[in-house]
Amino acid sequence: MTDISIVVPSFNEEPYIRQTLESLLEQEFVGCFEIVVADNGSNDRTRAIVKEMQESHSEIHLIDASACRGAAHARNKGVEEATGRAVLFVDADDQVSPGWLQAMGNALSEYCLIACGFDTETLNEDWQSESWENGQDGQLNDFDPPFLPWSGAGALGVLRAKHLEVGGFDESLMVLEDADYCWRIQMTGTDMHFVNSTRIRYRFPKKYSQMYRQMKRLGQYHALLYRRYLNRGMPRLQHPVAHAYRRWKRWFRKARHAKSRAQRARLVRDLGWNVGRLYGSIRYRIADF
Repeated sequence: MTDISIVVPSFNEEPYIRQTLESLLEQEFVGCFEIVVADNGSNDRTRAIVKEMQESHSEIHLIDASACRGAAHARNKGVEEATGRAVLFVDADDQVSPGWLQAMGNALSEYCLIACGFDTETLNEDWQSESWENGQDGQLNDFDPPFLPWSGAGALGVLRAKHLEVGGFDESLMVLEDADYCWRIQMTGTDMHFVNSTRIRYRFPKKYSQMYRQMKRLGQYHALLYRRYLNRGMPRLQHPVAHAYRRWKRWFRKARHAKSRAQRARLVRDLGWNVGRLYGSIRYRIADF
């Protein structure tokens, strides 16, 4: 019987999938675990690399999760095919630290919903780490305005029964589906536990265009979640227009003085975030500037 299933959603992760799986296979664990790679329709060599590794590692299972585009669907499909009583999620471009599996497995023997922190230095250049804030450095993520805690999906662990109870990840959400997932589980009366003894080695994008698109989408869906949870305990933003004005003013002030690569990268991601929240406010008719 499998104790833990590790679900890895993948889409065109040829450059990273081998290192990700190797970091999982190197884990020491008192128990039985499997790795379920849920491929979301890759058209590069991702599937070929996984199949090659399957030949010498029976723990790896490759499944087709291409019926619907998005990591949420891939994770749900992975859990559907998983056999473990507990599930850990790892993104296909990240890696796990030594001791991660045992630490997370121990926590899942006591708690229904867990998350660990992010190591944002090992897989990134100095300028990348400097330009991005680590929202899970010794603590869970928060929201604006402060609401229930949440974690990036790539650092989550959950009992399979609890995942099925809430219906899994919302596949209509392209990003922040992890925040929505954590909140819905906590609203069943389940506390979220932070595992401080281990980390996920998180990889940041290097191209400015990727940073901008990522943060714009996050800003947009931030507005959607804000609207969705306003009647479910989410505090209302105070003076959103004034708040947005100050945020944009700070951006233009920083733009005049940005010289280093890290400063320029921070400007790009902040621009995407600001534009995304403005766009989301208009699209979803909610003042989340």
